[in-house]
Amino acid sequence: MAQAISVDVAELVESRKLGKVQIGIWLLAFLMVFADGFDFSGPLAGAPAILRAFQAPKTELGWVFSLGNFGALLGAYLFGYVNDRFGRRTAALSAILCYTLPALASGFAGSLTQLGIYRFVVGLGVGGIMPTAIAYLVEIAPKRFRVTMVMCGVLGFTTGIAVIGQVAAWLIPIWGWRVVFFLPACVGLALCVLLYFVLPESLRYLTVHKPQSDELRRRVKRIAPEIEIGPATRFTMPVQPQAKTISPKPLFQGNQRIVTPLLWSGYFFEALTFMALSNWFAVLMETLKLTPLQASLTYSYGATLAIPVVIALAWCFDKLGPITVAGAILISSASLIMLGISGLSPSLLMLFGIVCFSFALSVQGSFNGMVGVFYPTHIRGQGIGYAGAMGRIAQIIGPLATGYLLSAALPLQLALAIVATPFIIAAGICIGLDIVHKRRFAGGEAAASAAAPPKQRTVAAE
Repeated sequence: MAQAISVDVAELVESRKLGKVQIGIWLLAFLMVFADGFDFSGPLAGAPAILRAFQAPKTELGWVFSLGNFGALLGAYLFGYVNDRFGRRTAALSAILCYTLPALASGFAGSLTQLGIYRFVVGLGVGGIMPTAIAYLVEIAPKRFRVTMVMCGVLGFTTGIAVIGQVAAWLIPIWGWRVVFFLPACVGLALCVLLYFVLPESLRYLTVHKPQSDELRRRVKRIAPEIEIGPATRFTMPVQPQAKTISPKPLFQGNQRIVTPLLWSGYFFEALTFMALSNWFAVLMETLKLTPLQASLTYSYGATLAIPVVIALAWCFDKLGPITVAGAILISSASLIMLGISGLSPSLLMLFGIVCFSFALSVQGSFNGMVGVFYPTHIRGQGIGYAGAMGRIAQIIGPLATGYLLSAALPLQLALAIVATPFIIAAGICIGLDIVHKRRFAGGEAAASAAAPPKQRTVAAE
């Protein structure tokens, strides 16, 4: 009888060199996230034209933004279930269809009420793409390239924002506001067709749910041709320690009793200002007397500059800690307040706007990385989930509150200071997190928790 050979798929993937398979998956994940940002940012870049077309107050468009963000909140949980129950591939294809079809319908909306309903459904799909793409990247990346692949992959969202800004700048004057919905919808449909034919299922998902499938054997053989795979070969995965309860109680034990309140409040205040900026930025720049072309270009260039800023901020974070995020927040806040100075030339307005928007985008991504630093492995998922929920609540409140603020006929300097205030509070929270990090977490993950997680054990996937 042939001896059973056990292959640890997780260890196999993590020990591989970066090759064609990994690069191919990265490219597909990047395209998923790009289309996500391209579509979701359509009404943000086209907001001034949409307001003019419907002759509507800003408060009504604020409801449209908030409904989209509420849909994204629900979609993250909905497609999280689809990911685990039906697989990464099914989640990716269904999420893209979920946002592409109502995005196409958005271009035919006859009122802001209709647009808000469509954008809520769009949000459901958009909320499912990012966790699905990250799952693909984490589960295929070699260990030494994992952080880099995830960071560079999610930059696709920022790239999508930059491109939709260019679309708004050059095509809205020709085809009208509907182009920021039609074009992303067509891109999404084309991507869905492409993924249907070329996107494989996650190796780790196959190992857990279909350990005897021919597809799994073919895929493992492709990335590790030196392994002899026979009928008796078993594919295994390490058992991950799980939190014993969904209660947030473990997040308030040991060092986390200080960290968790800081992180939750930091997420909330950061998201208030970030969503106010990202949703209303193009409208704000036109309010400052920039032309529609200049406002859209400022939006696009700010998103483009955010790409190198995110990379630089990540590098500085590894060297200096959370104080780096506080610095980025203050740069963005100062630039936002400078926009309120009367008499600035269009060039200076665009410059301050680009700096403000680019650093705000980089801060948003930095908070997700910061959570992972403070929580050990066995409660990291819980920590990210609860902290992210605080941010999502603010993402619903922020655009709506800003719509009322911009409609209140306040002096511009005062309105900008109000928008910047939550950001400045978040900077102070980051300074507090930096102090805690240097005093209590310098020893690494083991020092971050009073109780170390149980050791992993490898078993056959069944």
